[in-house]
Parts: sequence; C-alpha cells; structure tokens
Amino acid sequence: MQGAGGPQDRAPRTVAAANGVAADERFGAVAPPLYLSSSFAFAGYDAMRDYDYSRTANPSRDLLADTLARLEGGAGAIITASGMAAADLVLSRLGRDDRVIASHDCYGGTCRLLAARRDRGQFDLAFVDQTDETAMAAALEAAAALVFIETPSNPTMAHAGIGDSLLRLSVGLEAEADLLVDLARGLDAIGTAEAKVA
Repeated sequence: MQGAGGPQDRAPRTVAAANGVAADERFGAVAPPLYLSSSFAFAGYDAMRDYDYSRTANPSRDLLADTLARLEGGAGAIITASGMAAADLVLSRLGRDDRVIASHDCYGGTCRLLAARRDRGQFDLAFVDQTDETAMAAALEAAAALVFIETPSNPTMAHAGIGDSLLRLSVGLEAEADLLVDLARGLDAIGTAEAKVA
C-alpha cells in the first residue's frame, strides 16, 4: 500500500506521514480510514474478498505493517497485540532440537514463557548473563538457533551490547543463530553507538 504515487525510497519522515494518504480508491478519503469492523461481507456465496475477519487480517493493520516495513527497509512486517505476542510468535518457529540463549535477568513474563516452552520440550534453553563476555562466549560454543536479547534488562536495567552480539554471531558456528532483540525501554535508553548498529 503506497500513498499517492511516490518512489519506494522516500525519506522516513515522508513515509511516516504520507504512506496510505489519498490511497482510498473507493471513496477518495485523503487520510487512511480506520477499519473498526470485526468482520467483512463476502462478495457472494463462497466468494471471499481480501478481508473476512479482523483477527486474521484488517486493512488498517495491513497499512501499519506496510508503513513499518517501508520505514525499516524490510520486506514486510507483522503486527502483534503486544511485545510478548511478538516474542511468542518468534519462539513458535523453533523446533525440539533448537537452542535458545536468553538473558538471565529478563522480564518475568519472558522468563516464564521461555521456561514453559522449554518444559514442554519445544526447545532447549540457556539463561546467560549477556553482559559477561566470557559467559556469552561459553554459551555460544554450542550451536544456538536464537539469541534473545533484552536491553536494558527488566528489572536490573543491565545493557547487553547489541553490537557485540551481532559481532559474535557473525563468526564461526554462531552464524546460524537468529537474533531477537527486545528493546525494553526503546532505542533512546541504549545509547547512540548501539542504536546505529541496531
């Protein structure tokens, strides 16, 4: 979904302000409408349109995803109801033989989610002090499918180095691991140098 005919490489401020503007072909609304409907009518018997039920897809949510993908230069985006839902979505992709490395002092809800999935045999889990380079190096000696960083951590406010983790993952066996970052307090709390790496 793009607004009134601009190039893909617009400035981020322009994307944030203008994506979806004047794109309503049916009624010509300038501002993108908010679709609050929980369900959408079929075109006819067994003839579903682009949207049928807002729990699965919604034009407003799709426009938000498209805007975020454009801002981040991504291929797409997925909108979830909460950060925990986003984390659970990523964790649901892992298999029995996968290993997750997570912060030893992560948010209580994250810790419980990780432990519950581990206890169900959905993956192996190692809680590690991610601010300790020796501990992280030891944890990364065995292959990991996912390194889950929360920075700053909650409740101790410890800063795990996103740049350091990216560097560790870029060499050796660790290159197979995905990186999931929970920016618990937002980029402003991390610092300019690491924000540029992220």
